[in-house]
Amino acid sequence: MKRRTMKSVLCAALMVLTMSMTACGGADNLEDYLNSTDGAMEAVEEEIAGASQDGMSVSAEVKGNDFTFNFTIEDASMVTDDTTAQLEAGFDATASLFQEMAGQMDDEAGLDKGSVQIIIKYLDPDGKVLAERGFKAQ
Repeated sequence: MKRRTMKSVLCAALMVLTMSMTACGGADNLEDYLNSTDGAMEAVEEEIAGASQDGMSVSAEVKGNDFTFNFTIEDASMVTDDTTAQLEAGFDATASLFQEMAGQMDDEAGLDKGSVQIIIKYLDPDGKVLAERGFKAQ
């Protein structure tokens, strides 16, 4: 589906995170770290808000060590019988990218490898999850 969009949004969010964080570590989890780092979450939210495009919106949330990206397909005509299969195939093809990003977030937040999980969710216009997968550093 829109793999390039997803990669671009995630890479941009990671770049903003990396540039806005200092390697101070010491937080219990990613959420605490982002909340205690001036402007980090605001910068990520701003970057993500600018990434929405026709037919798809993007939002993100952080709870504990889970960094969730929600991609909502707003145009119901884009959801077909094979959409879920296409999205799952996209997850398989991009797993290493997400695992690497999770590892970089582990490092930036001073957490043990495999602590941060990047969760990607695709939702239909009604908020029903079409596909979802979590990724951690290997």
